[in-house]
Amino acid sequence: PGRSPAASLGIPRRLISSSASRRFTAHVRRPRARPGVHRTDTTRRPGKGLAALGLIVAWTTAATVFLLPHEGRARRIPPEEICRNRLKGIGNGIAMYQAENTDAFPPDLTALVDEFHVDEKQLVCPVKGSVGIHYFYVPRPTPRPGAGVDPHQSRTVLACDFKDNHAAGPLGRNVLFLDGHVDMLDEPAFQALLAQGENAAFAAALRAAEGP
Repeated sequence: PGRSPAASLGIPRRLISSSASRRFTAHVRRPRARPGVHRTDTTRRPGKGLAALGLIVAWTTAATVFLLPHEGRARRIPPEEICRNRLKGIGNGIAMYQAENTDAFPPDLTALVDEFHVDEKQLVCPVKGSVGIHYFYVPRPTPRPGAGVDPHQSRTVLACDFKDNHAAGPLGRNVLFLDGHVDMLDEPAFQALLAQGENAAFAAALRAAEGP
């Protein structure tokens, strides 16, 4: 403390004039900056790491609070919607079975399980219970080669809920159509659909299975 830069370097004071000492001191204390080069303070500032950590924790907490309600809603899918998705999966399984069997329809729904096209739980309506086959299906005749697309496939019934599947829920049945789409229909609309000519065989088989 109190010593000049020249003295700290071991240079006798008598060899350096006062003006030279000032120039030397200025040179030592204020190095000339090169053009385009900026000095960077590399000194670690206390608390800077803690502030960054606090910001990360805040963002994580906010994201958790935002996502939890969405995950809760995803877990609360209505059973009727799960039923519709399972019936849609049965339609996909039938299409895969046909692709492997020259367009022939499976003889029953258990054939889809045997051929590993659907899982057993796919045949269970979640509203009805946890085991069993809760969908009614009637195999259709194998299409003739070159017959083309059935013009009535969008309203031809391929499978449906049994009438008591949704007795504790909204009145209606999930219905799988020949073109693969699934709709939920109330009972009057469903009966009107069965009255159409393309569904005559299905309607007769369903009445025999369910009774009057």
